[in-house]
Amino acid sequence: GTLQEEVGRGEEALAAVQAEVQALAHKLGATEDVLQAERHLSSSAREEAAGEQKRAEVLEDCVRDLEEKLVQQEEQVAALRALLSAAEEHLTTLQFDHSAL
Repeated sequence: GTLQEEVGRGEEALAAVQAEVQALAHKLGATEDVLQAERHLSSSAREEAAGEQKRAEVLEDCVRDLEEKLVQQEEQVAALRALLSAAEEHLTTLQFDHSAL
C-alpha cells in the first residue's frame, strides 16, 4: 500500500474510534437520564442509596470505556503523526534530489 493509502486507513480508523467515543458519550447521557428518573421514583432512602451506588458503578464503567477509547485514539494519532512526518521527510528528500539534478 502507498503512503497515501496508509494515511487514509489511519484516518478511517481514527474516525471510527471518534464515532465510538461519541456513541459512548450518548449512552452515558441516556444512562444518566434513566437513573435520574429511577431515583425520583424510589420511595425509600435505601432504594435511593442503592440507585446511587448502581449509578456510580455504571458511570465508572462508562468512564473506563471512554478512557480506553481515548488511549486507543491517542495511539492512533501518534501513529498518524509518525506516518505524516515520514511522508514529509520523503517529500523533502525527493525535492532535494530533484534540485540536485
